[in-house]
Amino acid sequence: MSVENTGNGPLEWTMERHLPRDADVAPWVHRESIMVGDTIGNSRLNGVVFGNDHFFVSGRRIDDDSLHQIYVLSKDGELIRSFDQPDVGDRFGMRDLAWDKHNSILWGAVEQVVYGYSADGEQVARFEVDLGGRSGIQAIVWDEINELIWVAATVSDIFGFTVEGEHQATLNRRGLRIYGLAYWPDAPDDYKLYDLYQSTDGPSQVYKFNTATGDTTLVKTLLHPDGLAIDNGGIFATNQFDVYSWVFMHLADAATGDRIDIWQLDARRDWFKLYFGEDEEADSGRIDASQSTDFVLKLNSVDLPQDVVFESMLEFYHNAVPFMDIIDVSLDVIGARPPEVFNLLEPADWDTINPVFDDSITFVWELSNDPNVEEEVFYELWLEADGDSGYIDIATDQSEYAGELTALSEDIGFGLDVDIPVSWWVRAISGEDTTESADRFNLQFMPNFIEGKAGTPVEYGLHSIYPTPFNSMTTVRFGVDMAERIVLKVYDLQGREVETLYDRTPEVGYHKIAWNATSMASGLYIIRMESTSRVRTAKVALVR
Repeated sequence: MSVENTGNGPLEWTMERHLPRDADVAPWVHRESIMVGDTIGNSRLNGVVFGNDHFFVSGRRIDDDSLHQIYVLSKDGELIRSFDQPDVGDRFGMRDLAWDKHNSILWGAVEQVVYGYSADGEQVARFEVDLGGRSGIQAIVWDEINELIWVAATVSDIFGFTVEGEHQATLNRRGLRIYGLAYWPDAPDDYKLYDLYQSTDGPSQVYKFNTATGDTTLVKTLLHPDGLAIDNGGIFATNQFDVYSWVFMHLADAATGDRIDIWQLDARRDWFKLYFGEDEEADSGRIDASQSTDFVLKLNSVDLPQDVVFESMLEFYHNAVPFMDIIDVSLDVIGARPPEVFNLLEPADWDTINPVFDDSITFVWELSNDPNVEEEVFYELWLEADGDSGYIDIATDQSEYAGELTALSEDIGFGLDVDIPVSWWVRAISGEDTTESADRFNLQFMPNFIEGKAGTPVEYGLHSIYPTPFNSMTTVRFGVDMAERIVLKVYDLQGREVETLYDRTPEVGYHKIAWNATSMASGLYIIRMESTSRVRTAKVALVR
């Protein structure tokens, strides 16, 4: 878009991006508390993550006869179901949880063993770790950038492992006690690993680590607006709970009732940005009189949840009346979808191909649209006859293929016969997605077969029409005893010409040609064979 200054002085402007609901609140504002202890019926909850539009909460056993549990709750905190943690006799069970959103894997640890679960509660991974002599993993988090699982005991260093259990990195804890770990991949600096720290007599504090340098710094002292205690518990950072924000979650194992506290980290504005040209991000500037400035609004749906319409506003403040203009922005995230269904065009369904006249054929279809604009659409042209099928590849953005049908059938690897229809269709392929044309069309191949050997006497005339009666297709066999023009036509009983089957000078011999009567009404028809001086006729019955 372009902004033009038509005034006689400079236009000073600033641009602000705004989001709906609570997404515009400042970082570390407490947004809400979800009371889950009473809902679950367990006052000894430990860790929390949010994935696949659900909370996953780890909790200790409620009595000596039960097992530690993982509870699955709705976004509103209602209990949906639960599944057992590993039965290893541990007192606490999983004290923290981690979530790999790209693979939908829930990670937790008991003692010094890390477990991976599907969202349905099926164990999919297990490996043992060494915490440098310390026992009992207190905190765990998934690092999606480095693809590592970071784990730590309360007073151990922080160790990074692959999903196969190979040790890759160690971070010095810098004297911090570690009660929970969270990872914010979109943090505005290189400090993306977060630690919940609590001294023996002080408030809970959040520190952050630079995993490349090992440096750490204090981020925030957590104070609940209602004065509720911020007790030890797991932490988690996500942009899936509120699609417009990154939020920080903490599971408070509190005497007043276990709850999930949600704090704002940052408004999620990464999906829409305004630029000067292609590279320089635009937030303020000046346009001189009689000048204009071009802007580019870039929308990015990478990592956004599917089937969500994102809305925002660009507020353009300036020193010209009316001093502010608002541009509404809407982005409909449709996700990865296959190419759209498309139609076949030519040859039409049940068209006739007669190599006596012309064996060339052009297949034409509509181009398919791929909603994922970064992907190219390729095509396959398929033919099938008598159970045999094959295809040829068509380049991207091409919606037709021209060739000779007999040669094409030989290339694909099946034969053609007058009595067997040929089906054709097209497939659109984009990435791993395939979409077939809306219909499959049929062709009738009508070759002019020549029977008999040179020198064999040939009787002129119509020799057979088979089958008759017929319901769509019949074959006319006729003989030609000299080189002359032969015309085969079809008439109804009122003497009206219906169709010309053949008009040419053939070789001497017996010939076959098919009549495709798919579009004709039931009834009796006359087949008329005419040469320079001779005429032959025969009746045929079409029955639906």
